[in-house]
Amino acid sequence: MFGPPAGVVAIHPSNRPKRDTSGSSFSYYIRNFIAGDTDVPWRIKEAGALRGGGPAALGNMTQKPGNSTCLYGDLPPGNGNRLTWDVTMRGDDSSGSLAFRMASYNALSLAPERKTGEEGLAFRPARAALLADQLRQAGVHIAAIQEARTEEGQISTGEYFRFCSGADRGHFGIELWFRKDFEILSFPRETHGITFALQSFVVHHRDPRRLVVLFKQGSLRVVFAAFHAPHRGTDFATLSEWWATTEALLYRLSRGSLLVVGADCNASVGSLESCHLSHCGAEDQDDAGNLLHAFLKKCELWAPATWPAVQHGPTWTFAQRRNGALTRPDFVFLPMDWRTGVVSTWTDSGITAANLVLDHIATIADVRVKLQARRDTRPARRAGIDVSKLSLPESQPILRSVLQNAPRPSWDTSAHAHVAQVTAYLQDSLQKHFPRAKQRPRHPYLTEVAWDLQRQVSWLRHRLAAVKTAVRRHTLLGVFEAWRNSKAEPAPSGASAWLRDAHFAEALYGFRLGYFARALRARSKADRARYVEALADDVQADKADAYTAVNRLLARRRKKPFAPNVLPGIEDANGVLCETPEKAMHRWREYFSAMEDGLEVDASCFAESS
Repeated sequence: MFGPPAGVVAIHPSNRPKRDTSGSSFSYYIRNFIAGDTDVPWRIKEAGALRGGGPAALGNMTQKPGNSTCLYGDLPPGNGNRLTWDVTMRGDDSSGSLAFRMASYNALSLAPERKTGEEGLAFRPARAALLADQLRQAGVHIAAIQEARTEEGQISTGEYFRFCSGADRGHFGIELWFRKDFEILSFPRETHGITFALQSFVVHHRDPRRLVVLFKQGSLRVVFAAFHAPHRGTDFATLSEWWATTEALLYRLSRGSLLVVGADCNASVGSLESCHLSHCGAEDQDDAGNLLHAFLKKCELWAPATWPAVQHGPTWTFAQRRNGALTRPDFVFLPMDWRTGVVSTWTDSGITAANLVLDHIATIADVRVKLQARRDTRPARRAGIDVSKLSLPESQPILRSVLQNAPRPSWDTSAHAHVAQVTAYLQDSLQKHFPRAKQRPRHPYLTEVAWDLQRQVSWLRHRLAAVKTAVRRHTLLGVFEAWRNSKAEPAPSGASAWLRDAHFAEALYGFRLGYFARALRARSKADRARYVEALADDVQADKADAYTAVNRLLARRRKKPFAPNVLPGIEDANGVLCETPEKAMHRWREYFSAMEDGLEVDASCFAESS
């Protein structure tokens, strides 16, 4: 999963020159790097700091007997050390399994780089599409995005619904992403559970730094919130006021609902422990950390990434550019009751929006808990049928069997019931034998080369983050070893050489990441220019569908400039936001009833009148 993707130039191991293990010939790596080699100094390979695998494997380094080239950390907690308390629930129909994976990530920007008066597809980058593909590969179902810098509204990108709070003069902006048709709650004796549907979301609050969205389906009510706290340099009065407002807002909007938060808190916590925060990846708690701690206590939340039994691998989520310090401002917060579930957290440096440098990386929480809830009675959305396979010769025997086994309703069955039975049978059978395959990432102008570059950038971010984590871990272990021993002892043989190799690998991967990120941006712009030129040629040739090319050039929908859909935040007659999707639907009925002078009646009345 984390290896170099297809299409990336690399030297085959059999064609490489014999390895120079002297530790001093860095020109060997430079020459091979220019030729496309992805290898690193041998001590880094032996240390195991860059082995592929899952999030925990990035920092999985064990003590080698008799090896004195460097210090090695302990194994990260495995499955046996996870926070896996058993939960005993009633075995009725209302007992369901809630499972999802949520990420919190500061994207720096997803907005178009446009100037005043510039309009159309030529000024729209593909960062959101690249990020959507990264989230899909990481198995993320919910994402809290900070510093999106996009305009207010609701749009769809790839397999995700996006709710955008809107930016403040091109700054800040929060987004919440939800995977389409994802089943968040399943029931043991039910075929269909509770899934993400656009009509089940209602926006409760939005501003450039905060976004609160309610998901309600059946009896399940979950408030998803995302926010971006002020920076640490903000004066304490302003900081206290912002946190107090956020605390009161989320406490009020989450009453009677579950609250899940993804945030860039710009705070340091861990030195002071409680039932809300523990010591994993601890930092000296600052003023913002005190305010964050009070917020968690008020809203009854906990930070799973601060528990050693829950967090896997490195804990840092931000690398400062000036001094290279690694800090953890990003968190996913969960309800306190969910501590009795199965929760795992880690960081994923492969999630990126084509950033040039390693800045923020995503923190991810995987949650599995038992809940009491009832499913919505509305029918679930049917899966698609791959109609292209129906006309293939090899599909004829299957189609013949399906038609031969079709139900034969009796003659006393009404025509409507007859059609319903046969249609339901055909849909279920064709979906079973000819399911629609999952589509590859689509975008109006991105080519396969751009997607390959994006996967290479993601792979390099994984490698660079692994090197930074290894250097930080070994530095801390070296300092601890010096503090523990009363006598000053010389460093182990080869320790400085290992650190030199590690810094060299870090610089190498950083340079390569910047190179490929710039290449990705250039390729995206070239693909966009080529696509725009093709559309312009269609217009110039005055083809039959030239008007469609014009609308695509201007990124217009229904002859209007492109804009996100309006956020699902409906106000009632008193100007107060509707709290649930049912209240929003009732408000729409009131509005159109007053406009058309109509009456609200039950659907059964129409059947009786007909």
